[in-house]
Amino acid sequence: MEFIDLRKLHWESNEVNTTGIGAYLKARDMSCSPIIYYKLSKFDNYSCQIIGYESFFEVVASRLGELLGLPVLHYDLIDALIRIDTKYRENAVELRSFLCRSVEFGRGDESKSSLGAWYKWHFRSNFNVEANLRKVSLYISDYIDKLFIFDYLICNRDRHEANIEVLIKKDGKLRLSPFFDNGASFVAPFGMDRRAIESFDVIFDRPVHNFIGASKLEENLHHICKPVMIKRLDKNFKEILFKDMDMLPDYVKKAIVRTITYRYTFLVKNGFVKIYR
Repeated sequence: MEFIDLRKLHWESNEVNTTGIGAYLKARDMSCSPIIYYKLSKFDNYSCQIIGYESFFEVVASRLGELLGLPVLHYDLIDALIRIDTKYRENAVELRSFLCRSVEFGRGDESKSSLGAWYKWHFRSNFNVEANLRKVSLYISDYIDKLFIFDYLICNRDRHEANIEVLIKKDGKLRLSPFFDNGASFVAPFGMDRRAIESFDVIFDRPVHNFIGASKLEENLHHICKPVMIKRLDKNFKEILFKDMDMLPDYVKKAIVRTITYRYTFLVKNGFVKIYR
């Protein structure tokens, strides 16, 4: 695995509460073209420790989406030395951690905004979001179907209005971003609590924070217009998902595999997806 010294970067958080609950810290390397983005797993500013596996989940979700032929943003897992300023310490803290890296997906001739901001500008309300978006174009409707399938598979809890972006060319043509910010998936809410992770119920349709559709992942499946075409999940998918992740505990890997296996089987058996080679 690649090791990088990232102490030159400034880490920021959009979280309101950055105390014991933890925050998701992000950094950008603007010296590169295209821009490179880095994200930490949940970080506790008070203890200055990583308290989650979100960076691993982000990479696993990316690899799963690529295996299935879904439009995901590619993430790499890297080993890095970082420097973080925290209000609880007089001096910056240096630590070595695993984090995920992605590359700017926008193009030079495109403007970019969150889907939420774009939607409010065009529809002037937050009502009937899914129905209104599906009417815009068949492309957007198909995108929503794929998004519902992907988020169900990874048990994603946080597809809020800024976790999808609209990219617009000067001639007005638009496209939607690849699926990104997927770290709040699988067993993310449990941090590093082994007992909670091992007892995770992969069947329960828990409430989630979605800008499009319902607040339940399984309920969203019934909104799909037609079965989504995906590639077959081969038997060796575990080796691909967890490549270079020897440091990830086995009980976390088992919870991820249980989640994917059950949900993939459910999608196939109930006709929400069709398999192609």
